[in-house]
Amino acid sequence: MNDTPQIDSGFFSELKRRQVLRPVIVYVIGCWILLQIADITFEPRYLCI
Repeated sequence: MNDTPQIDSGFFSELKRRQVLRPVIVYVIGCWILLQIADITFEPRYLCI
């Protein structure tokens, strides 16, 4: 039962060590912002996305 938290924490610590988390977070936030802008922009013009 104690193996599961070690695997999870090892996975995230490896992602931190390889500096993967920050670019992934920035990418997800950037995509979300672009989708919000597209939703606001294209909705009044009745354009299909």
